Amino acid sequence: MEKSQKRNKIDIKNRINAFVNHYLKHYNATEAAIAAGYSPKSADNQGWRMMKNEDVQRAITEAERRLENKVFVSKEKILKEMSLIGFSSIDDHVDVDVGGFVKAKTFAEMPTGAVRCIKKIKEKRTIKSIQGTKDKPSEDVILESTFEFELHDKIQALINMGKELGMFRDRKEIGLDDKTIDLILAALPKDYADAVKSELMKMKGE
Repeated sequence: MEKSQKRNKIDIKNRINAFVNHYLKHYNATEAAIAAGYSPKSADNQGWRMMKNEDVQRAITEAERRLENKVFVSKEKILKEMSLIGFSSIDDHVDVDVGGFVKAKTFAEMPTGAVRCIKKIKEKRTIKSIQGTKDKPSEDVILESTFEFELHDKIQALINMGKELGMFRDRKEIGLDDKTIDLILAALPKDYADAVKSELMKMKGE
């Protein structure tokens, strides 16, 4: 008897899970009831009954909350990446001395997240090997060294972020509120937050 009751509980749980999973795809209780194993003839009634079930309602609420969290995290990551690129600066990646000599910074020297703004690094060196002597070991001497350094497209990143935030509608419809600004700033490394806030406030004031 106990085994039978346990099996019935498992069957009910599986049916609820099947109903909820399908319901969240189309929000159609009748189709969800059929997917859960009810006959097409009784699906309309069974779907209505399932929607009245507290366990079903609880499962739907929890599943929707999980989906919302996934969407939020995904949107936050997208905004973070676009902001990093859109507000990137070349001096985060290279140093130029008073003589005009350009030297790339190491990844450790770059601000947090700056590495992800790099699209391409290409280096070319001309090296001459000098034969050593008894008193001096052989060595390789760099005669010429050049490198190309390219960041991802800032303009396109800013345009994409603007579209995501709904900025490119009629100016009267721009909805860049404090909550949206806080969301963007929270997704950014501290190194970029002040610069981003300043730019966003300029956009908001236009």
